[in-house]
Amino acid sequence: MLFEIKAFISFDNMTFFTIIDSLYSKECYSCILPISSLWQDKESFLKALTKSKPFINDELNDRLERIFKLLGTTDKQTQIELINNEMIYFEKQADILRGQLPVKQKLYTSLGLASGALAAVILL
Repeated sequence: MLFEIKAFISFDNMTFFTIIDSLYSKECYSCILPISSLWQDKESFLKALTKSKPFINDELNDRLERIFKLLGTTDKQTQIELINNEMIYFEKQADILRGQLPVKQKLYTSLGLASGALAAVILL
């Protein structure tokens, strides 16, 4: 989503509302963004976004809200820098999660085997 917002700002010079409408029209983002018919201005959109909480992690929700708050309020270069900084943050978070993945895979495999064995013992 951040790549697309950056492209909209950089190349298309789209306004806040046209960016949101363009994102909402894509099926993959419609579940994250509040329904566009529920808001009439930027403030009501931000309230709807705050209430919907698309991510489990509150920090990610706060960052998403911050991005949308600053869209359209500063110059083009500042908005692009904001998105670049957020992309760096999300890449770091993805790297951390990728590092944890092998450990969790082993744990979940072991738990699956143990629960299967326990179910077999109970059924016998």
